[in-house]
Amino acid sequence: MDMRTKVYMLLFNIGVLVLMLWLALEVNPWFVFLGVGIFIRPILRFFGVLKDLDERELANDGLSSTITLIITVLLAMLLFTMKIDLSWDLLIIFVIVPLVTKAALFASLTFSREGVITYVGRIMGLILVLFALISHGFSFETLMESIPGLLILLFTELSRKWRWPGIFFFVFLGVVMYFYVQRMENPGILVTYVLFSIPLLILGLRSLKVE
Repeated sequence: MDMRTKVYMLLFNIGVLVLMLWLALEVNPWFVFLGVGIFIRPILRFFGVLKDLDERELANDGLSSTITLIITVLLAMLLFTMKIDLSWDLLIIFVIVPLVTKAALFASLTFSREGVITYVGRIMGLILVLFALISHGFSFETLMESIPGLLILLFTELSRKWRWPGIFFFVFLGVVMYFYVQRMENPGILVTYVLFSIPLLILGLRSLKVE
């Protein structure tokens, strides 16, 4: 798969994710299932219709899918034991978690250091900024809630050239853990923590890696 195809796939996935979030939050929560569109290519690939990956990429795709499945099942079991009442906001976040986890793991296993940082960092940063924009429109609240996403985008670009900015991702992960662990009995907080921690951990590890 060449770089141009990967860029097109990235734009398609981000477009589907943003459309899903906007429709689910503004029109009807059932639109969350538009996220299935991101699985069109993997489904076609599974049945042999689409052959766009080499053997190494196929192996990484399968491994990242398996790890994502395990994480999702464990998270679902944990939420079940907490005997929580499902809400639409929780469902939307729970749909996003496997998508983000799968993309981050596949990129980490397949791409170069710069490719992983670019792919994972930009997706995570854009999702946070767009989610704030969708939630509050063009307002001061949007600006304030966009700060984490903007910082991730900034340090993503810096980490592509230097290793030291990668420390920021571990600092950010520590801040997230400090604020979230205290309220981990809240299922929404738990799912959001998982959504944050996996990409941040991957970004931090790959940013500091020497190739």
